[in-house]
Amino acid sequence: MCGVLNRKANLVFTICRDLRDVIASTKRKNPPFKNGNVIEIGKNHLKWYNDWVEKSNYEFKYESYKQNPIKIINEIAEVLGFEVDAEKVHKQAESLKDNKNLPKLGLRDNEKEKVEFYKDTIMAEHHITNNGKIGGHKDNLTPKEIKLIETHFKSWLTKKGYLNG
Repeated sequence: MCGVLNRKANLVFTICRDLRDVIASTKRKNPPFKNGNVIEIGKNHLKWYNDWVEKSNYEFKYESYKQNPIKIINEIAEVLGFEVDAEKVHKQAESLKDNKNLPKLGLRDNEKEKVEFYKDTIMAEHHITNNGKIGGHKDNLTPKEIKLIETHFKSWLTKKGYLNG
């Protein structure tokens, strides 16, 4: 769950994702973050999410993108006010999964193209860890951690459609 600020167009797009998957992803990418405390990680991500969603011009569910990327790409293009070849855009987005085109943390000035990409997308190599598997939290969190997350963040998870009320 992060925002992408397109500084050229002054538009903010937010992505809503199952908080359990976000927490699992954070633990995979950065085990020492918040000492691996799933509640603290969740609070941190919800703060970031809430900071961005207030400024958002458009929000989509990550799971909807995974289910029907062409539809979401066309919706994004509509918000931006231009037509795109959604198939081509999707193919380009999928090519980022190999991380070769994404900037690493600690960008160097001689990687100008990657630095500009990061400035426009706020996307870096460390963002892709399991190719965006939906439900990946079941493979990476203990049942106790999942229950703790579902109990503590029940209201948000229910409101966003990730848990039944």
